[in-house]
Amino acid sequence: MKVLVSAYACEPGKGSEPEVGWQWVHQIARFHETWVITRANNREAIGKALTKTPINNLHFVYYDLPDWARSWKRGNRGVHLYHQLWQYKILGIAQKLHKEHKFDICHHITFGVVWHPSFFYKLYDTKIIWGPFGGGEAAYKACVKDFSMRGKITEFMRKIFSLYFFILDPIVQKNFKKASLLLTRTDMTAKRIPKKYLRKTKVFLETGFSNIPASEHNSSKERKNLFTMSRLIPLKNINIAILAMRIILDKLPTAMLHIFGNGPLIENHKALVRKLKLRDNVLFYGNIEHEKLISVIKKMDILIHPSVREGGSHSIMEAMACGIPVICLDNAGPGYMVDDNSGIKINGKNNNEIITEIANAAFKLLTNNDFYETLSNGARSRVNENFLWNQIGDRLNTLYQKVYHGEISS
Repeated sequence: MKVLVSAYACEPGKGSEPEVGWQWVHQIARFHETWVITRANNREAIGKALTKTPINNLHFVYYDLPDWARSWKRGNRGVHLYHQLWQYKILGIAQKLHKEHKFDICHHITFGVVWHPSFFYKLYDTKIIWGPFGGGEAAYKACVKDFSMRGKITEFMRKIFSLYFFILDPIVQKNFKKASLLLTRTDMTAKRIPKKYLRKTKVFLETGFSNIPASEHNSSKERKNLFTMSRLIPLKNINIAILAMRIILDKLPTAMLHIFGNGPLIENHKALVRKLKLRDNVLFYGNIEHEKLISVIKKMDILIHPSVREGGSHSIMEAMACGIPVICLDNAGPGYMVDDNSGIKINGKNNNEIITEIANAAFKLLTNNDFYETLSNGARSRVNENFLWNQIGDRLNTLYQKVYHGEISS
């Protein structure tokens, strides 16, 4: 087949969403002649990767908005506007490419939320695929109860905003109607798709991993290193991990919490650490280069991931691949990624319960060697059996074949 892909984020070696975009187009090109429209600032990294490992049937077309528009990307809101204008402007490029190559499938990936649709629905005589995308994920209810009034209002407005796009937005509705296949990140988002389109909706996690690293865990060593790895923003809920450390240290004074990442709440978190007198046991590292990530993770023992709303998590994937058990809230993407054999999912009814359950789970993992080894092996197996990139590529190709042969259609 000939496939056209819109991948705004597509940059090898950068990690996070740009790496996801790169891996997806790489997997599509394993089976099909593939053209990718991506941003011009990805050209250098892609060129270096293809020089090192050529892929003959993977072709790139680069486009960026004019220089005067790029300043918008400096702010979070501006990035969304920039992305949508970029999607609109590449439609002409897509139409010209389609006229020349007559694509069998046109697939829109990355920046995957329902309020970031593409304009591929305007292409004719081809099959359209959108996703994986999210936007239907709700914050963990027990945490919303303890949000500030501003946080509660923000969460309520997000629900209204999300409902508008799922039900009323004309561009999203045209995408839903025209697409032969809709891929959603989570079951929560799938349930928001209008019922008449559910027959062509599949839940498909976008995050994957390349190769399982060699196990370096020593079953006889003292375990004490917990860590978080995320942006330091309200939704990541890192203060919960810090509060849990106060309880953990009462039982295990040698325990350490390593906080990787940066963000607007870093000073708030540091203030909380000082207030709880945890400065010797809670350390901040800022952002870690992607190349050093795995070597850092291998030194850790447990990932605490208390995010209240998330489609999929790269840190969870990377931790499990290294045999690190995960403690997370039983909600949305993390609740799917982690099963009972690879981590402990928290179901507290309020913040106090969540903090206590996280502390108890961490203490059990740090002090019960047999239990730890069971979950450590289970974490590696979970990734090895479900989330390797080639497995994701195989599953995606199966869906492509069904779309091409009309087994799934608009």
